[in-house]
Amino acid sequence: MTAGPDGSTGGGAHGLVVTGGAGGTRARLEALAAAAGRAERAADHLARAATSVRRAHAAALGDPAAGRVIAPLTGLAWGRTGVRVWAGHAADLAAALRGAARAYAAADAEASAALRALVLVVGHTLGEGGPLAALLAGAGAAAGGAQALHALVLLRLLRAGPTPIGLALRAATGPAVAGRDDAVGLLARLVSAEGGALPGTLGLPDAATVELLLPGLAAWLLALPPGDQPLVGDPVARVAALVVVAAGAWAALLGAPRRDVRVAPLLPAKGEGRLPQPPAPTGAADLLRQVADLGAEPFPTIGLQRLDHADGTTSWVVAIPGTRSWDLAGGVDPMDNGTNLALVACLPDAMTQAVEEVLLRAGVGPDEPVVLAGHSQGGMVAVRAAAALSGTFTVAAVVTAGSPVGSMPLPAHVPALHLEHAADYVPALDGRPNPDRPTRTTVVRAASPSGGAGRGLAPGDVAGAHGCRGYVETAELVDAGGDRSLDAFGKDLRRALGDGTALATQQRYVVARVPAPAPPGTVDATVAAAAVPVPLGPPPGR
Repeated sequence: MTAGPDGSTGGGAHGLVVTGGAGGTRARLEALAAAAGRAERAADHLARAATSVRRAHAAALGDPAAGRVIAPLTGLAWGRTGVRVWAGHAADLAAALRGAARAYAAADAEASAALRALVLVVGHTLGEGGPLAALLAGAGAAAGGAQALHALVLLRLLRAGPTPIGLALRAATGPAVAGRDDAVGLLARLVSAEGGALPGTLGLPDAATVELLLPGLAAWLLALPPGDQPLVGDPVARVAALVVVAAGAWAALLGAPRRDVRVAPLLPAKGEGRLPQPPAPTGAADLLRQVADLGAEPFPTIGLQRLDHADGTTSWVVAIPGTRSWDLAGGVDPMDNGTNLALVACLPDAMTQAVEEVLLRAGVGPDEPVVLAGHSQGGMVAVRAAAALSGTFTVAAVVTAGSPVGSMPLPAHVPALHLEHAADYVPALDGRPNPDRPTRTTVVRAASPSGGAGRGLAPGDVAGAHGCRGYVETAELVDAGGDRSLDAFGKDLRRALGDGTALATQQRYVVARVPAPAPPGTVDATVAAAAVPVPLGPPPGR
């Protein structure tokens, strides 16, 4: 974990916590391994030099005219500071560096894996135990909660008293301790909270807690059916896949037609002139402004911006907004929950297909850089498209905001920036943290009682924390840099976008699912040809 641009690790003026990227743990471990490799090469060169020195020493012993060089050669060949000794030191250093890198990586992976495994096993065990096990677990949790409440009230009463114990508790739970971002800080905040002996509200859990517990809930659901249910694979992805299959089967039973994904250029209404043209972007904030503007369109819309640079090169920006519909069964609007679940389950989805269609229709060249940016579902689509289309197009960078992409792979050569808010649950809905990779940088912004109110960062404002406009503000802080990982990503992004002087032209595309054409000559084909297109309708309330 590295400090944010404000010099903090989450508790500063901006509350940014940066993980991964060029300054992340994985990158530092790779740098450690690279240093070990250099030490190994140095040891090899020194060992060869020691062999040459010993041969020269042996030759000098048989040459009466070489008496002056025998003593220096003896020291180099066999002395305590000779070449052979330094070769051994270099080899020892290389082994120590590699051992340290392996130990650190193993410890970090084992700690995360052990906690996740514990949650999965508990959830699976409760599910296998059936309703009785769940009832007993609930009773135990209630009893434990009552004991914890009793202890908390007692500690608060003791802390408020004019006794040595109260003085000690006040000192131990002061602002310095309460400001810590760990279990000690949480306990200090609980004990020192104002408002009397009884706690008012402990607040909602943060996204990290939801991310940890969600796989356990999924494992519990999978274990509920009768019989032994094996605990295999990713339970969150398995539950998502089951819902997708069930929703599709239900829609088929109801006679819903099979639908294909179609994209069409969005044209201005008669007399309205050209569509709005956003300026050439220079950073993540500009990209997310485009995404936010597209989210306000009355139809499911993807933006494709062409950037013609002064040197004759061309790059492209794909902007993808988030979820618009709660539909699960593949309705007209493809920006729905059915697409969300398909993305989590690693199943084919309509929006990734739409992005590919947009790029092909626009004639994007295989060597022209493409930057993908999206909010919520749009970020998931951006990551999926980057992985699926990197062999066809040159994906230069990916920016996501409020997107659950921890379980989604990305090619190692594609730099990505993932923005999250600590109170936003949506990025946690895949049940996995974002991977710490040299090319994947994650920024989490904590809630702020002052600086973020009204912009999706007020404590407890779960719905507001997911808003795209709030992520634009976070991206502005990220664009300011000041962190090794952020600076490295910004450099990669500017390499694709340019300096903001490119000629920018955006085309917007409407995306829809339409009934698939029936075989020619059938009754269904005749009806489909005469059917009136289904209106997309306005977006749901936000």
